[in-house]
Amino acid sequence: MPKTKKKKLKKHYINSVVEASDPTERRINFKEYTNNDLIKACANCSMCRDECPTYVVREAESFFAGGRMRILRTIVERGFPITDDFVEAMYL
Repeated sequence: MPKTKKKKLKKHYINSVVEASDPTERRINFKEYTNNDLIKACANCSMCRDECPTYVVREAESFFAGGRMRILRTIVERGFPITDDFVEAMYL
């Protein structure tokens, strides 16, 4: 299987990821969005994924905006509780 090339991150991307590492600075109250149409607004095109610096590094669904919206939408639609563990996992 051919090895895929990873994008090199520009320094300002790396700095922004590091600066946003503090959970108190980046925590979103997901519970506020459970009855909001904003979680349904994502078109699921994944165009944001390849440009997302954290996804490029970690390659996990919860590391780009579209992935976070899909995960949150599924949690809300199925009526699962939004726990502190869930919120923390969204930012690991």
